[in-house]
Parts: sequence; C-alpha cells; structure tokens
Amino acid sequence: MHSGNCFIVNDLLGHRNTWGPGIIYARRVMDFGDDGHILLSPTLAEDLRSLSDEYRDIIKPVHDVVLKHGMTMLLYSAYGDGFGNKNHPQKGASMRSKYGEEVLRLQKTTLYPSIDLELSVIDPKKMIVRHKRTYEVVNKSNEPIKNVLHGIAMDVDIPDFNDLNIKVYDEKDRECKITSINVDKPDCKEFTTEFSEPITKEDTGKKYTLEYEVQEPERYFENAFLIDCQKFNMSFRYPTGNGIKRPQLMEINQESEKSTPSDIKPKISNENSHEVIKWEISDITKGKTYRIDW
Repeated sequence: MHSGNCFIVNDLLGHRNTWGPGIIYARRVMDFGDDGHILLSPTLAEDLRSLSDEYRDIIKPVHDVVLKHGMTMLLYSAYGDGFGNKNHPQKGASMRSKYGEEVLRLQKTTLYPSIDLELSVIDPKKMIVRHKRTYEVVNKSNEPIKNVLHGIAMDVDIPDFNDLNIKVYDEKDRECKITSINVDKPDCKEFTTEFSEPITKEDTGKKYTLEYEVQEPERYFENAFLIDCQKFNMSFRYPTGNGIKRPQLMEINQESEKSTPSDIKPKISNENSHEVIKWEISDITKGKTYRIDW
C-alpha cells in the first residue's frame, strides 16, 4: 500500500488502465509480500501511525528492502487478530551491518560527555530486564548529525523486532522515528532513528534515550565503549528476595577477555522492595569494557 497520484489512461491497446507514481510504488511494495501480507510504504505507514495509537498497534516496521536501482526502503506490515501476516516477508530483504563504518564515523564526529544506563528487572521469574540508555551528544564536526545507529545484541532469540518494545526519544521527549532496520536477526537487531532536529557543532544539552525490554537468562550485562565518554552512570534495580545476587562491577580486557573486579565502589539504596546499585565512572577511553553479573 502507498498513497500517491494515480491516473486513468488508455494503454497501447486502447484499454482503460490505471497508471501513476502512486500505484507503481504500491505494486513494488506488495511485490515483497507473501500470502496474507498487508505491506505499506514508510510514507503511508507513518501518516497512519501518527493518527492514533490503534494504528500504531497494528502497523509495525519490518526491515529494509532493496528497491529498483539499489535504493533501500523501510517496509511496514499491518497485522492483528484475523488479518494480515505476522511473519516477516523475506523477499528483497536488505540485511547488512553498518556498525563498523558507523563506529569510525562516530570517533571522528561525536563525543559523549555523559551516558546514563539504567537496568531494571521487571519480571524476576522470566528475568526480563528493561534497558534504558541516555546519551548526551556533542557534535565535534562541521556537519550536522541527523540520525543515529543503534545495536542490540541478545542471549535469546527474538524473531520479531517489535517484541522488544523499543522506544527512542530526545531530551524534549520527542519521538525519534525509526528510518531503517538493516539487521533483524533473532539474536541481533540494528536500526537507525532520526532526530527531530539535527545536532550541530554549536548545540549543547542534546540527548537521546533508547529503551527496550529483553530476557537476560545468563544474568549479565556488558558495555563496551567504542568512543570516549567523560562520565558513565550505571544503575541496576532489582526486587529483593527473588534469588538475585547483588551485582559486582568487573573490568574486561578486550584482548584476553579476562575479567577483574573493579575498584569503583557503588552506591546502594533501597526503594520499597527493590535494591538499587549505582556506579559512577569518569573519563572512559574507547576500548574499555565493564560487566556486571547478578
């Protein structure tokens, strides 16, 4: 499905026919589908999703596809009880990691004065953890930063990208729209979001937050720093009395993968039936990795 101009014309055989950019694009979109799929272009999907939460619940991003002339497009699918096809179409899927090239770009253009990471155990039986990462962003280049690439690696298989309950928003709580899903493997997701306003070299106080929920059956979390960070605040919130041990901060040697206990002392507090452990780490250089087990 797509919205665009369509015209009634006479074809070469003199028959009345429909032609125009709207129907041509709609046909290209539906060519990617299998039985039962209701597929939408990003233009139509975002217009409908902006109208109501009901549309947001049934129209969901799938992954990038390759169009004519090598262009890529984020495909959307509409499905729910009794309609559509929840399984992702595989025709024309464009699955290529951009993380390596993105890291090189970040190292040249971006500085993180602060990163706040909050991990919250929201279901101790299934060990579902809510991840909330807030990045303060400084642009040290002359070109505006318009979007950001995110990567999520998991210890469990989650075939559907949308089951992670992903939210991305800026410092003013404005949604950062997903513009690309270039990796959608069961254990790894990679996607791009767009800022409401580009971040320029003169801007200060610019932030974005990524939230998602995932099972952590191995009960650990690692954070590898690929660019320099001036201040890293990490917290772990968990319900007491559920067999969850108090986590310890470890430093990981990326070459040998050997872990050693960190000398950084946490701050410990209690909130109702939960314990909260907080660590504050300053002046982290790229290449550092920290880990907690619980």
